[in-house]
Amino acid sequence: MSWVFDGKHVSGKSMYHFYEEYWRPFGELLVKMEREGMLVDRTYLAQLEKVAKVEQEIAANRFRTWASRYCDDAKYMNVGSDTQLRQLLYGGILNSEDPNVSLPDEKIFKVPNVDKVIEEGKKAPTKFRNINLHSIGVSLPAETYTATGWPSMTGVALKSLAGKVSAEYDFAEDTGDGDIDDLPETMTDVDTSAYGTAFAAFEDEEKGREACHAIASLSAPGNSLVVADYGQLELRILAHLAGCKSMLDAFKAGGDFHSRTAMNMYSHILEAVEKGQVLLEWHPQPGEEKPPVPLLKDAFGSERRKAKMLNFSIAYGKTPVGLAKDWKVSVEEARNTVNLWYKERQEVLEWQKLRKSEAQKFGRVKTLLGRARCFPSFADCPSESAEIAKAIVVEYMSKPFGGKNIRKVDLAVDAKCAQNCNLTPRAFPWAFHLLFSDVASGVLCRPGACFGALVAF
Repeated sequence: MSWVFDGKHVSGKSMYHFYEEYWRPFGELLVKMEREGMLVDRTYLAQLEKVAKVEQEIAANRFRTWASRYCDDAKYMNVGSDTQLRQLLYGGILNSEDPNVSLPDEKIFKVPNVDKVIEEGKKAPTKFRNINLHSIGVSLPAETYTATGWPSMTGVALKSLAGKVSAEYDFAEDTGDGDIDDLPETMTDVDTSAYGTAFAAFEDEEKGREACHAIASLSAPGNSLVVADYGQLELRILAHLAGCKSMLDAFKAGGDFHSRTAMNMYSHILEAVEKGQVLLEWHPQPGEEKPPVPLLKDAFGSERRKAKMLNFSIAYGKTPVGLAKDWKVSVEEARNTVNLWYKERQEVLEWQKLRKSEAQKFGRVKTLLGRARCFPSFADCPSESAEIAKAIVVEYMSKPFGGKNIRKVDLAVDAKCAQNCNLTPRAFPWAFHLLFSDVASGVLCRPGACFGALVAF
């Protein structure tokens, strides 16, 4: 099979030369990575895990101790539940989207009965028990809201309430006898600038400080998990292949691509951005701890999630029928949402049509480097199978190395090579899968000259 690069035949070279120049060196690198691996001290990590779990429980109990002063059943609550936290901190608040709707002042929640409490009318403790959570009785300010109009319980929102204070704090014991001499003296010289918005919501400064430290237990500063990853790699390739101006401009501008997509899809989000009610993105400057207005991803989380799902679904060739099942909506509603996406990205739609036509006409499509994916029975397959094949066409073209799950390949590893490298395919199946599963049909490696041979396509 000849090697076609950027629409032109590479003189004197076939797809075997493509393999020699690109895939073989890449495969050697993957094998080396898999063979040598990364040194991890499992014993040390196991010890750290135990410490982390203990510290997590201590922080949770610190918050429960504080909260139980205002709501007795808070000592049993799940501090990881946004719904329970919202009920405790904002019970009775009006919905920001519909002022006619409000959170109830109190609500019953079912929690694991870890303390083996026997409820009234029961003879033995049940697996779960009911607790009654009600508002702490203080109007805490809410700066960010969910798409449904309720106060957000994200880490950012909790940090805004707590401020830049430590979770470590010795809470005053509530004796309940009203003797003020038993309570700590008011600390008038304490710098309150580090406390969050919850501080001013309490008339008593000491209670305000306690609230900030307690909430800080849920969002305590410390180590950060840093993840290095390609940002929307398939979408960047799609933007380049299709020459889509809207997508290319968005990537050049940087920031949150999915938020930009949501802004372009929904007029009410665009209007909110233009009016300065929300920020598309925010880069804090020295001394700044929170954005002046909510971020788009916090204020319109639901729309952004749908935009994100749609971004990748379209890149992988998903149809409105599949999206309707994912979103549990009608096919018509899903199709309307897809049309909103294509409104600013007509180049992508045209590119996809061309690739599908190419597959129908020639029985194959090719990647940027000229690797082909053949569809020998594309024209004769049933309509349902044809739609699946069209989706595969789009996915294959958008993948950085072509689709990784296109065909099941039986791989025979060259014995001499395996002996020299001290490896077997069973030891690192993912490396061989990534290396060989996308090579064009008909390519065979010379025995003794490469890591393996494709023996079955």
